[in-house]
Amino acid sequence: MIATHAPKMYSPRLKQPALRARVVAPEADAITSATTRLRQELWAAPINGADMAAVRQERDTLADAWPDTFLPPIVDPGIKQVLVPASDWRADEYVATSPVASMGLTHELYQRLKEQQMPYLRWRVQPIPAALSNHGETLAVQGGSVRLLRRGVAEISGDTRFRSDAPAVVLSGRVERMNVSGGMLSIGWPAITAIGGLVHAIERKTGEDLEFAFALDDIQWIASGLHTVSRGSNPLPPRSQSGGVRSGQVYGVVAPAPGYKRDEIQANGHFSLLLRGARDIDAVARELSAVTRLAGGSVFDAAVTVIRPGAVFAAQAFLIDASSELRRRAPGMDALDAALAAYGRDGSWTDGQWFQPRNGYTINATGYAWLEEPQPRKNVRGNYPHAWSESAFSLVTQGGLTSAAWWRRHAGPHGIRWRGAA
Repeated sequence: MIATHAPKMYSPRLKQPALRARVVAPEADAITSATTRLRQELWAAPINGADMAAVRQERDTLADAWPDTFLPPIVDPGIKQVLVPASDWRADEYVATSPVASMGLTHELYQRLKEQQMPYLRWRVQPIPAALSNHGETLAVQGGSVRLLRRGVAEISGDTRFRSDAPAVVLSGRVERMNVSGGMLSIGWPAITAIGGLVHAIERKTGEDLEFAFALDDIQWIASGLHTVSRGSNPLPPRSQSGGVRSGQVYGVVAPAPGYKRDEIQANGHFSLLLRGARDIDAVARELSAVTRLAGGSVFDAAVTVIRPGAVFAAQAFLIDASSELRRRAPGMDALDAALAAYGRDGSWTDGQWFQPRNGYTINATGYAWLEEPQPRKNVRGNYPHAWSESAFSLVTQGGLTSAAWWRRHAGPHGIRWRGAA
């Protein structure tokens, strides 16, 4: 299969064919394969890794020709499907979208971070050379690794006064094993799509249209431990009360799983999620108090409060939309280069160490860009219209609780994005 997007890049056990398509309606302030000049757009992505050489040879014969678009049916139940509101969510107008990694964009970031001598985290997706072809050509030529922008949580000093015309509901607490891979192009913050999905779940339960702000502090990245999946009541032999093994009963089955996470990087720390725009503050507070999961992590020591305009809020780093800088980029510069210029601003290498005072720029997955118009398709969640998509990334930075810290969902005919509400 000659493709542009590979479902198997991070999940090699999927039997889902790869895609060959382009973003339907590129947005200038988003980082996608359509707003980045790719040195290679078409890649070999066979279902069976043993066919890699043949598919690469077939791809090489195409030269600059673009083959027909190919958007396969859903054949693997493990393929991710995200329900997103298309327009009027109260009228149950949703699209089930399956975001798939762009091989060209992943490789472009991999190359440019090294070429431009930017700091990065090298994340090993597949450590076994013989298995690289199962992930597609991109990871095969990259030695089984990807390079990610690395950006920790900024230190914000001084308390912030909450300036708003209406109160906000705050969920604060500690989160453990939160996914901070940011769409597998960056590490340090959870994807805005994950936070926005939680907020929309609260909107559905309360009937409110909400804006949100999200902050972190005291974050520690952690390594994923070796884990196993137990099928059956007990992986040990069942025993009677006397301690003897019960005859005629089978052992529980233990299925070992890899000790590394392919598409998830985790962290522990403290967070604050602020919601505003509600008419019924109490209803939103009740739903927030029931939240136990955040961006794939578990929430502990949660507290829900209501803050009024003028209240003093403790210093934390809020994620801020900086997409306007991409819209103002120089002629001839693509979106990825503009984002990398902001990411590396005022930084330098000294004695092998990267020094960069007061820079919070990175990129974050903030939406989905359709690769096709939503359409009926078999095996779709809830029988909603389905669209294959590519994650859309925004340039973001960090700061205190100001008007720029608030996010709002924007749904359109060609995708969905969370943008700064200011």
